[in-house]
Amino acid sequence: MIVHRRTCPGPALASVFAKSPMMSGLPPFLRLMRVLNRNALPKLPFCSLNCNRIREDEAVVLSLFVAMAAGDRIAGRDTLALMLDEDSLGDALCAIRQLSGALCVA
Repeated sequence: MIVHRRTCPGPALASVFAKSPMMSGLPPFLRLMRVLNRNALPKLPFCSLNCNRIREDEAVVLSLFVAMAAGDRIAGRDTLALMLDEDSLGDALCAIRQLSGALCVA
C-alpha cells in the first residue's frame, strides 16, 4: 500500500478523481485520510481497492459525509470525537465539509 511506503497517494488517485467531476475533492480527501491515518484513536483498517465489501470503519466514515450533507454537524463532530484526538477534529471536519461540497457538486 502506498501510505505504508510513505509515498503520497495523490498521484495514484488523481487519475481516478479526474475521471469524474471530483478533482476538487482530491485535496480534502487526501487530508482526511492523512488525519485518520496519523491521529485515529483506534487504528482504522480499510479494505483494499479491489475488495467488494465495506468494513464497519469505512461505513462510519461514510456516515460522516451523510451527516454533513444533511447539515448535522453536531453528529459529525460527535462521531469524529470517538475516532480522533481532540487536536485533529477541526482539520478532519474541514476536510469532510470540503469533500462533501465536492460530492454535492459532482
